[in-house]
Amino acid sequence: MARYTLTPTNESAPVEVEEEEPAAVTANLTNATSNETTEAAPATAAMFESNVAVAKNIEGGSKSEIWWKVSCDGDFNLINAQTDSYIHTAPYDATVSLPACTSCTVSMKDSYGDGWQGNTWAGFGQTYTGPVGTNRDTAWYAQSFTTGGCAASESDAADSADAANDTTSVVSSVTVTGGSWKQEVRWSISCGNQTIVDEDVGRAPYSSSVTLPSCSACTLNMRDTQ
Repeated sequence: MARYTLTPTNESAPVEVEEEEPAAVTANLTNATSNETTEAAPATAAMFESNVAVAKNIEGGSKSEIWWKVSCDGDFNLINAQTDSYIHTAPYDATVSLPACTSCTVSMKDSYGDGWQGNTWAGFGQTYTGPVGTNRDTAWYAQSFTTGGCAASESDAADSADAANDTTSVVSSVTVTGGSWKQEVRWSISCGNQTIVDEDVGRAPYSSSVTLPSCSACTLNMRDTQ
């Protein structure tokens, strides 16, 4: 409140006048806090790619009997874009994306029940021979694998460093491709009395790294099952 003294011109006693100050207006500028919480967009899952080949050279009507499907952690299913279903057929040869560093299962069956006749499912570093199919067996047969793309841990990095300094072994990439009857291909690698790659793994197509003892005599065995 302001106080003023007014002195009139007629020489009367000064008069004090009080003037009220205008009331201060206070604006509440405090931001209101919403009760709603904004959820962050889920992070995009990392994917890992691999070529998948399934009975790619098969001929005749039996190719439509080869069925397969892939699921990962019970949460992801590989969709057939042509049919919008989980079921895929043969022949098949394409790049497939699956969640990285994840346990996945490929399930295989023959819809007629007479088996895949030696044909294989190959992808993500694995090669699986399809169901044999006896007595009109139309059951699903499953094989599990883990996709690549796992982040290297400190222990893995240490192992890699040790491997780089290891003079007792040598690592080489091995690739087996080509041919019209890949399902008949069998091969193995042995060094001395040690089997490095046996025929259960030595199939076609194959693409992976193989570790062999250095300065050793090794043997590559190759055969055709037919």
